[in-house]
Amino acid sequence: MSNRVFLLLFVICLIVICIYIFIAKPFGEDKIVDVFSLVGTIIGAIFIAVELQNTQVVTCCETLINLNNYFHENATLMKVYGLLERSYMTKFADKGLETDANENDIAAYCTFFENLYLLINNRIAKISDIDDLFGYRFFIFVNNPYIQEHYILPTSSSYRQIFALYDIWIDYRRKSKGLSHIPNERFSFSDEYLDKKFYIFDKEPDLKHYPDVTIRSGEVIKLRELDFHDLTPILKLQEIVYQSMPDQSMLAPLTREELIESLHLDFLIGAFNPEDELVAFTLLVANRKGKRNLASDGHLDWHKCATLDMVMVHPSYRGNGFQQILINTVVESAYNEQIQYILATVAPDNAHSLDNFKKLGFVVMIPNLSKYGGLQRALLLKQK
Repeated sequence: MSNRVFLLLFVICLIVICIYIFIAKPFGEDKIVDVFSLVGTIIGAIFIAVELQNTQVVTCCETLINLNNYFHENATLMKVYGLLERSYMTKFADKGLETDANENDIAAYCTFFENLYLLINNRIAKISDIDDLFGYRFFIFVNNPYIQEHYILPTSSSYRQIFALYDIWIDYRRKSKGLSHIPNERFSFSDEYLDKKFYIFDKEPDLKHYPDVTIRSGEVIKLRELDFHDLTPILKLQEIVYQSMPDQSMLAPLTREELIESLHLDFLIGAFNPEDELVAFTLLVANRKGKRNLASDGHLDWHKCATLDMVMVHPSYRGNGFQQILINTVVESAYNEQIQYILATVAPDNAHSLDNFKKLGFVVMIPNLSKYGGLQRALLLKQK
């Protein structure tokens, strides 16, 4: 029996003595019998409650032990776990997940953790109960970039229980004061992503394609809408462009979190060479409220404004008019009854980009504006 129960019984005994001395004794033996009968009932109820609690603890432990045994005895779960661990240990250089795991394997692994969520949600177990046994196995799954980009994010609304569990679990680990680290933490879903439930916004499965473009070298470039499996290529292209720039202050790179948000909610179009490599892309933030909509900088109604957040071209493919092609394509795709204005920012010293925007009908609205952590930008406007 716990110390709390002993303390509670002690307090009850003191109360009984007080009742006996100050209340029951003056009224005779019958009242004393009634008081002690009531006390006996209370103590019995406490013992029953304690037994029920002990039974629940035993049931929880048995359930978790059985789940752990099931995990180790299940060939599919152990196969996926081995592939995930190998991917984690090799810093995602290993291609085993891509070549050796299929959709059914990943679904089985995911279902196991959805069952854990049911235990938590129904208060059969607590995060502290499952953390030591299953935490590592959970986070090397949900924080694996390949799993995110090819399984979780494309149909994220079907993973709501996983995200609910993730929100509880990552909060628990962050409050553990260094006792529990988070595997693959740099690929964690942001607090904003979880709080605003971006995962309920699924992207349409059929990606929109646009007319091909033939460039000077004779290569045929394909244009299509971008999806979550393009996330790593987008980040790689952004890094190549950023590192190639003589003045890196002209570019404010997008974070992985911003790109995930935009792949859920915004317009992204990419250009692919004959080897299916991403060589250029553009991103237009939809007419939605938030810091990435430039409407407040231009004192405009955000309902009517979309924001051209990024246009990026691989250094080897510059000079082929990609900036104008991509801007025209994404702007025409975004215009609707609500969107009346397209806003963009350009470094004031970037004469080439300024000229390209002006040729496309943009005008300088504010010549110098402090944005992106103190970088100087010109605010441009194109009206429908």
